[in-house]
Amino acid sequence: MIIQAAKHFETAHSTEDAEILSNLIDSALENGEEKIIIDFTGIEQYCSAFFRSSLTYRLKDMTHEEYDECFQLTGLSDLGKGAYWLTYDNMVNHYSLPLHVRLELEKELEEMVEEYL
Repeated sequence: MIIQAAKHFETAHSTEDAEILSNLIDSALENGEEKIIIDFTGIEQYCSAFFRSSLTYRLKDMTHEEYDECFQLTGLSDLGKGAYWLTYDNMVNHYSLPLHVRLELEKELEEMVEEYL
């Protein structure tokens, strides 16, 4: 299945854009799609949070090999590639840690956020 991003949103920048893409992906997966190609041709603005919220968070439920087999991104600008790969690498590194280490890191992060709010 191919998702033409520009037909559904103008930027890959907001949480609303991420939710649209995430819903499209969820529908495709529910319909049994095993390979999802997302074409970002025409999209100029990117944010790493967009990729985390729409795509790479799925690495918590699948190996990076399964993820790589399922998702292919095309048409990304250099900015888009940088934002995507930064998020992808962070998620792969995070979810490859043992569970007890991940939970401790997440707890520390929550405490830091609460301290600064």
